[in-house]
Amino acid sequence: MRYLAFDFDGTIVDSNFAICEAMERACIRNGAQYVGDTEFTKMIGLDLEACIRNATDEVLTDEQVAGITRSYRETFKYELVNAFIGIKEVLEECIANGDRIGISTSRRATSLKYLLEKNDLDQYFRNMVSGDQVINPKPNPETLLKLSEKFECKPQELILIGDTMWDMEMANSIGAFTIGVTWGSHGESQLLNAGAEMTVDTPEELQKYFAGLM
Repeated sequence: MRYLAFDFDGTIVDSNFAICEAMERACIRNGAQYVGDTEFTKMIGLDLEACIRNATDEVLTDEQVAGITRSYRETFKYELVNAFIGIKEVLEECIANGDRIGISTSRRATSLKYLLEKNDLDQYFRNMVSGDQVINPKPNPETLLKLSEKFECKPQELILIGDTMWDMEMANSIGAFTIGVTWGSHGESQLLNAGAEMTVDTPEELQKYFAGLM
């Protein structure tokens, strides 16, 4: 049995466009200059406040951060977020192998639940730890540590599957095995430099790996 900890945004669902669009709109509404999608995408995967403070080159007041947070959540278009093609097959493979699968994410529990249901993925996950369920967000490993408690396994027995350097850093800090996926926010070189022990370019490759065909 393997204990698999999946990141959500950029790993299971394609949400970068929706995140960038909502963040740009939120910054404009609150008088802040958005840095642009290319720069902002590098920050996706961190908690929302960290993302907001890096969405502009300006030094934001706490009041501005609160305003951007409200605008972002009010205007986020959930209908734009869809599961990556092939990811259901990956999850089916894991379940067929008897693996335990869970989610470690910076996203809030309510929106995670909604997006899982929207994409017909809720059936696969019973163990999840969201950003609003921990004190210390990514790249702190608290979400992974809590997930290992739910699994009743040692943290170093986890296999982390994620798309950002933040995922790799937090998993490495507790001795978990790391698989970087290149279809999300960060590319192969960034993932490897952050400590990914291997990378895959497509969900099909990931499925083959879990099936023992790679």
